[in-house]
Amino acid sequence: MTDESGTAALPTGKHEFERVIVSHAPPPAFIRMKDVLRLTSLSRPTLYRRIAAGRFPPPVHLGGRACAWTPKSLQLWINDPQGYRTTLVVEPDIRLRPGRPRKY
Repeated sequence: MTDESGTAALPTGKHEFERVIVSHAPPPAFIRMKDVLRLTSLSRPTLYRRIAAGRFPPPVHLGGRACAWTPKSLQLWINDPQGYRTTLVVEPDIRLRPGRPRKY
């Protein structure tokens, strides 16, 4: 907002001042599931299928049942959604003997 002289004018109304304060908020450290679904326009099952296939960044587990994504990892996917691939870590086979695996 500027006045006639071209200088920045202070907000006059309460709502205008709140809008200025909100615009200077820092970006979030983590983005939760609801917001990821809104940003990507993917459904929840499609999102989980792409995570399993390595075509979407996996979430960061925050503790308990909470998980979220970092803005940086989501930005990498947004820049190239078709070409995005995660680097999968292959765990070695821990079965020592042939046959049916044990329960525990």
